[in-house]
Amino acid sequence: MKARLGWTARLASTLGMLALAPAAAPPSQRPPNFVFIQGEAQGPSSISVDMDGDPATPARPSGLTPNLEKLAADGMRFSDFYASCPRCTPSRASFVTGISPAKLHMTYQNEGGASRREGGAKGGGKRKPAQDGIVKPGMEDTIRASMYADNWFMLYVNGKPVAVDSIDFLPHNVVAVDLLPEYPMTIAVLAKDNADPKTGCEYGRQIGDGGFILKFGDGTVTDASWKARCFFHGPVNRDTANPTVRTEPLPADWFAPGFDDASWANATEYSQERIDPKQPFFEHDFKGAKWIWTSDLDLDNTVVLRKRVERPGVKPRWTTKPDLDVSNAPRS
Repeated sequence: MKARLGWTARLASTLGMLALAPAAAPPSQRPPNFVFIQGEAQGPSSISVDMDGDPATPARPSGLTPNLEKLAADGMRFSDFYASCPRCTPSRASFVTGISPAKLHMTYQNEGGASRREGGAKGGGKRKPAQDGIVKPGMEDTIRASMYADNWFMLYVNGKPVAVDSIDFLPHNVVAVDLLPEYPMTIAVLAKDNADPKTGCEYGRQIGDGGFILKFGDGTVTDASWKARCFFHGPVNRDTANPTVRTEPLPADWFAPGFDDASWANATEYSQERIDPKQPFFEHDFKGAKWIWTSDLDLDNTVVLRKRVERPGVKPRWTTKPDLDVSNAPRS
């Protein structure tokens, strides 16, 4: 009985203290919460948030980073905040500790102390000595490329194979890769719709349709300025009862920067409703890009699309060139 009374007394005392405790402050009186997000290799030119009052440009197109745009629109924007170091690891360490990267002995990426500078610390990774006069490209120099094809494509940039659709037919998918851009940049795409090579039909005697869309992080998009030509057409005259096809061999250098496409027609733009893309398309940023093909979306089953991108005055930051040879890679 004494134990019960003791427990009851303690409970009553606790309830009494809770009743006398002050109520939680309303949201308007609470201190603000700050969420610090540090991006990797992101400067004013790699995000589409307006930080300096200048309008969007092809190098910094609107919609490039839509989630950051929303954060900026819903919150406060500080345009004069600078990282303590141009490298990711030292700047993160400085922010967390309040100590400068120099005092932390972290003036280079992933380094922290003499043993790491010498490349001898466990987990420090393979490190080669500096080479005078050589500037190597980093991921901050790359741009993201996103492509969607109905049904398949192969992409070449400046004559080199860069991306190939990993799924021949279904389901439709988006392929996204990082590119190291060098201008002028020649883009060549071999795109194919699903079609029987003998009849030009799909699913027996049905007529399909193609479609291709592309967007690069430097603002390059597919539109009617691209060149387009068909190399496999059918069924001729839409005759599915007695189908025939018309083919033409691909030029040996259709992907090369020096290939002459001046006589080719311009690509035709198609509406999103006409193409009817599947869900993966809507999960990626294709803002500003147009669906393109030749003038016959239904019967032209294999097409080559080409575009030359000029950036006068833009030169690569890096000075290295690859020594490996990829000239023997498949091209069809």
